[in-house]
Amino acid sequence: MDTNQPTQKPRTSAGDFFLHLGVIVALYVSVISFINLTFSLIDYVFPNLPLEYGVPARDLSFPISALIIFTPAYIFLSWLLGKQYNANPYKRELGVRKWLVYLTLFISGMVIAVDLVVLVYRFVSGDFVTTGFLLKVVSVFVVLAAVFSYYLSDLKDKIKDKQNKIYAISLALFILVFIALSFMIMGSPAKQRLLKIDGLRVSDLQNLQYQIVNYWQQKEKLPITLKELADPLYNSNVPLDPVTKQEYEYRVVSNLSFELCAEFVLPSETTAKGAYNSYRSYPQPIDQFGSGEWTHEKGKQCFTRTIDPDRYPPYNDKFR
Repeated sequence: MDTNQPTQKPRTSAGDFFLHLGVIVALYVSVISFINLTFSLIDYVFPNLPLEYGVPARDLSFPISALIIFTPAYIFLSWLLGKQYNANPYKRELGVRKWLVYLTLFISGMVIAVDLVVLVYRFVSGDFVTTGFLLKVVSVFVVLAAVFSYYLSDLKDKIKDKQNKIYAISLALFILVFIALSFMIMGSPAKQRLLKIDGLRVSDLQNLQYQIVNYWQQKEKLPITLKELADPLYNSNVPLDPVTKQEYEYRVVSNLSFELCAEFVLPSETTAKGAYNSYRSYPQPIDQFGSGEWTHEKGKQCFTRTIDPDRYPPYNDKFR
């Protein structure tokens, strides 16, 4: 054999390319989803400030769904790669493998560096470092350090098949326990759905509040019923309860005061964790009527509002 003949580089097939790409994509989605879910739990347990309606609470649906799908996909595709490496050891030298692994190491290293820079910057600049912020920094560091360490060892072929099996089982169990813990802390999907429905009710009440004030500014009187707010010319409709499809309860208290009521399924989550699980559609200040609180208990809850003519003068006064 001619020892001077150059060794031919292994060629990358389409199957090799997409299999390696699939592993890396599944890894990235799993890591991002896990960090997102971790941040949600940290925000829930260690809120910086109480969130108002209008600041949506983190939705757990997507990160949990992504973890349930992409983590098993990552484990399965990694297993297929392991089988190929055992059958054809030369595949470890494929260019696509090295490029994607080095890219992963580069991204992980850069994010870790930025993570530490942000932490040091907060200390140096004198900003208050909260427990929640510190936990987020630590979580990002630990997750990406684990990814960096694993792929660096894999690139040097230091990880054996038995270790890979242990890693895969440990990863699957850890993700399952973490998802279960998330449900225990933040509630089941059924509870999250009910919270969103209650959030829609609050958003509808805010919508009605805006329309009633606008009606008063136009006509200098409060509407007798909510049906008077409907305006086909501007495609303005009166919102209905998202479940019962009935009108919300409305009552005129005085010339400038009115009351809006709704039936809520759950109490608003504001006492223990300081986070409202709802969304609002109108960007109005929370204290626009001097009492803009939308916290509520389970069952029927009424909100009384009084219009201040100095702050909300009739439109006719503006043109006098």
